Amino acid sequence: MASLLENKKVYNGLLIAILMCGLFYIFSQSSQPFKFTDEQIYYDLTKNLVEHNVYALDNLVPTAIKPPGFSFVLYAFFKISDNIDLIKCVNFLFYLAAIFTGGLIAKKYSYNTSPTLYAILICLYPVLFYTAGTLYPQTLASLLLLVILYVTFKDVLNFKKAVVIGLLWGILILSIPTFLIIFLFYLLFTRFSLKQKYLEWVFIIASILIGSWFLRNYFVFGKPVIFSTNLSINFYYGNSQFANDNPYAVADIDYMDEGKFAKIENEVERDSALKSAALTFIKDNPFAALKLYFIKFLNYFNYRNNLKTTEQQSIYYDIIMFITYYFILIMIIIRIIDRKRFPLSKLEIFILGCYVLNALVTSVFFTRIRFRLPFDYLLILMNAIYISNWLQYKKAKFHLSKGG
Repeated sequence: MASLLENKKVYNGLLIAILMCGLFYIFSQSSQPFKFTDEQIYYDLTKNLVEHNVYALDNLVPTAIKPPGFSFVLYAFFKISDNIDLIKCVNFLFYLAAIFTGGLIAKKYSYNTSPTLYAILICLYPVLFYTAGTLYPQTLASLLLLVILYVTFKDVLNFKKAVVIGLLWGILILSIPTFLIIFLFYLLFTRFSLKQKYLEWVFIIASILIGSWFLRNYFVFGKPVIFSTNLSINFYYGNSQFANDNPYAVADIDYMDEGKFAKIENEVERDSALKSAALTFIKDNPFAALKLYFIKFLNYFNYRNNLKTTEQQSIYYDIIMFITYYFILIMIIIRIIDRKRFPLSKLEIFILGCYVLNALVTSVFFTRIRFRLPFDYLLILMNAIYISNWLQYKKAKFHLSKGG
């Protein structure tokens, strides 16, 4: 078993098989290019950025409805072609690159079996494959996070590596703003636990990217918008009487308070009104808000979500998610219990910290499966390292007993 997992031909063949399955899946879905509304939004934003040099939807009015990182990365690929199937293929290549990068990290902390194990375990969690076939930033974020960890934990940082990591963090935060808190945790952890230097340059470069987007928004709207005008919508979704009625589902803004927020045409004013309404709800209902936060935190570890697009849900999907996600969590629990025999590495401690911290942060807004997916890549990485080390431990113990 171990020798088969160590075989490079098996590993390369597995990556090729994943790629072929991904391409087949994407082109088989050509009749329904956008399954979710946000996919269309990301597509239109990037297309107009390329064709009209403006970050806007079809009305070509400058917007900040979504953070720009994902569109900035896709910009170069849209220059080649704006065919939605080809763009999704690019997103799937991010998925494949994430598997490869995770394999490199796993190999550093275990044996040659771990890269193949990591690829297999990723495949056994099909929601990652599914998400890679959609136009969402989670797959890109997973790749960026894994590259950052690979460079950071591989060896000592120098100035050039610090600049690269700063760029990656800037793009990552501008793709998914909640990563800002993870970024701060990263700086503290790498400074005090890994004793890495040049972290000030990581902070400076990332801040320049984020600050540039902030300045753009200030000049465009005349008011400060740090990341996007969608942030307060998410804040209101998770902190209102509507969220209190059903904390697992997101209400449609067109029906909230008889559509009063949807009627506000100026997106910055709508953003401000939604934020104010959410804060008012928290202030007037502190115990209800605290209870709701706890429920949202627990929902972070849920195997299913109630979606507005109910056609995307099925009992079979739920069964698969239940088995695959809780398998990952059970393996993590076993890994923690077995820490005396296999002490937790600094990388694993960082991963566990990130996972819990992301749960705490996203619970401020509302929790969804896709919000945790980049961190599920990290849990699977821990599992691959642990299983690989366990297999080698059993193999060595067997040879020892046989030799005796």
